[in-house]
Amino acid sequence: FIGRRHEFTKKKKDDLDETPPKKITKLDTAKYVYERLFLQGEGSDVTVHAVGHVWHLHKLYLQQCKYFEVLMQGNWKDSKEDVIFLDFPDENVTREGLHAVLGSLYHNQIELDLDNAEGVLSAASVLQLESVLERCGDAMADNLSANNVLRYLNLAEMYGLPQVTKRAYHLLKWNFWRFMKSKEHLKDLKEDTFVRLISSSELLIMEGEMDVYQMIKTWIFLKEKPHAAALPDSDFARQMKETFACYSEASLNAVENDNLIPAEVLRAVMVDQWKTALNNEENPTA
Repeated sequence: FIGRRHEFTKKKKDDLDETPPKKITKLDTAKYVYERLFLQGEGSDVTVHAVGHVWHLHKLYLQQCKYFEVLMQGNWKDSKEDVIFLDFPDENVTREGLHAVLGSLYHNQIELDLDNAEGVLSAASVLQLESVLERCGDAMADNLSANNVLRYLNLAEMYGLPQVTKRAYHLLKWNFWRFMKSKEHLKDLKEDTFVRLISSSELLIMEGEMDVYQMIKTWIFLKEKPHAAALPDSDFARQMKETFACYSEASLNAVENDNLIPAEVLRAVMVDQWKTALNNEENPTA
């Protein structure tokens, strides 16, 4: 009995000697910094005036941005000023967009409303915040749809978002047979986007090149360019020549009767087709 009690006492003592596990409490420093310094402006040493609003900010945080880093050097630094007035050439810069971009300097996150992405993209572009542009681009690329693809593509080309441009063109090419039936989509197609699409060998169409031709006519009509002389430029005509081909006499007659494509372009197409046919006949295994 004594031995067992000794064993019990020793075991209890050993249990008491064990170090209790440490509880680690994670401090949300980024949230604290964002709320106290950015939102409340505590300890501010510089005031930024822009788009009808005032932000009480901190030079140390602003200097993460190339725009402010350069601005705070030279004459401005020597003048010991603590006020910055910003006048943006891009009309898309909004108070909400600039607020989100400036806030990202304080907590390494960006609040992005995709329905109003222009404001954030324009502010980030002017302030040369590449990381914000990249994050916005990733979010836009992940949320591409038939309803927003043209708008996102325009923004991507305006602000340099290659990941969005690539996915947008992929979506447009593989869903082209749907888009060409939509007057709204055709109306919103910019000329350079339109030319790039009809020039692609990956363009998905259902019936053949005649569908592409019919779509071209609709696009021109929607752009209020009903006459052959109103074709945008020689490059546009060349791209159509390289893409468009007549595979039947009926199709060729329809194109000629429309009097939409310049006669010299049609003749060049027919000559190319004729030469191709002769080559195939003379070299069937080529």
